[in-house]
Amino acid sequence: MIGKRYSFAVLGIAAAFMFVAVLPGMASPVSNENAAPAAWKSAPTDWPAFRNNMERTGVTDASANMKLAYYKWSYKTGGSRISSSPAVADVDNDRYPEVLIGSEDSRLYCINASSGKLDWRFQTQGPIFSSPAIADLNDDGRAEVIVGSNDGRVYVVNGTTGMLIWKFAAKGPIYASPAVADINSDGKLEVVVGSFDGLVYALNSDGTRLWRRALVQINDKNNEGIYASPAVADLFNDGRMKVIIPAGNFIYSLDGADGAQNFSWGLGGELAKFFSTPVVTDMNGDEIPEIILFVAEPPTITVLSYSNGAFNHFSQWGDRTWVRIDSSPAVCDGDSDGRFEAYVGTTAGDTIAIEFNYSVKGDFWDMRSEWTTGHIRSSIQSSPAIADINGDGRADIIVGLRGTANGKGLIAAENATDGKALWTYMLPKGVFSSPAIADGDLDGNAEVYFGCYDGGVYVLDYNFK
Repeated sequence: MIGKRYSFAVLGIAAAFMFVAVLPGMASPVSNENAAPAAWKSAPTDWPAFRNNMERTGVTDASANMKLAYYKWSYKTGGSRISSSPAVADVDNDRYPEVLIGSEDSRLYCINASSGKLDWRFQTQGPIFSSPAIADLNDDGRAEVIVGSNDGRVYVVNGTTGMLIWKFAAKGPIYASPAVADINSDGKLEVVVGSFDGLVYALNSDGTRLWRRALVQINDKNNEGIYASPAVADLFNDGRMKVIIPAGNFIYSLDGADGAQNFSWGLGGELAKFFSTPVVTDMNGDEIPEIILFVAEPPTITVLSYSNGAFNHFSQWGDRTWVRIDSSPAVCDGDSDGRFEAYVGTTAGDTIAIEFNYSVKGDFWDMRSEWTTGHIRSSIQSSPAIADINGDGRADIIVGLRGTANGKGLIAAENATDGKALWTYMLPKGVFSSPAIADGDLDGNAEVYFGCYDGGVYVLDYNFK
């Protein structure tokens, strides 16, 4: 939840940056002491959505003892490639978690997380790039699986049987991953998703439309449809949820109740587009979260910070050697120094760590590069996950790499403090899927789950039976 402040060992989150401007003033926050929860409560070692939570931090308190990574199982889908990222949770009420992931064969797969055996698969009418979310939408004590498809539909599927519950048709393909949260404080969960038609849709738990908001004019040559996934958070600490989503070269905050725009901000320029999903978290302990986002090209880091009735933005150009950033950041106090870092991959093949420093006196954010780790110039479009993966009590980074010179892909684990390599695992093809870290076999140690461009779903473990 957004009110938490993590540190590693308690696991953390961070953000910030330099160039300052003030966005239009906002109305004073309205308190709501009876605010509904932000999202469905899952077990702490699950990974129930893209980036693990609705704030999209990419951080988990699950841990493992993977000093080396070993193959545990794989499942080959009918598709030649997987770009979707897995979600892991118990969806059939048998206590044991399942892996949910989409494939470019137009199917959603439910796989036993411990054994790798298929439980069910669900057919859509287009490739699935979207990553599924797991939630109890109808409040019956059983999980549903929510996913978007390139056929332009959002599907909600029974977690036990794999049967369709409802579907909703947008006007364009859906690449983004859905967010699931109570966005209008009615005590029920809603689904929020962006489409390549340039619209954001908020759907009630029964599939009816709550609201929609047009953000991108898709015929404008300077803009495109929505790639990035929405974050959901109590942005002003007023008990009212906001939907935070990039579209084209702007980022927007929309009121969860009716989709009304709270603010928008953009760097401008034809190339300054947001493909990366933002992180929303309180970095300085004032109980009001910041928005951390990366512009793809030219690579730019921005923090949006609300104070004194307005949003300030603090931006800094990235190193041009990064080339481009499509990866979404994981954000936490990864080196336990009291300051947050953002960890993200670049298309030049680097993992980078950016530290954020807040000045109370000047009320501004500064940022600096802590370290950069090169990966034999293998592009990174997978988004890093953060966990203590080797059991030493410190944060580690797990990220997928697109491929080496011989076409092989990699999963790499690095120490979050200095970027030092812990281990790598080679795959037949590139890894665009973002890893999920969860204890799928309930042995007390987490595993690493991800999809591969060979159409396979893979699990890495160390202490396994």
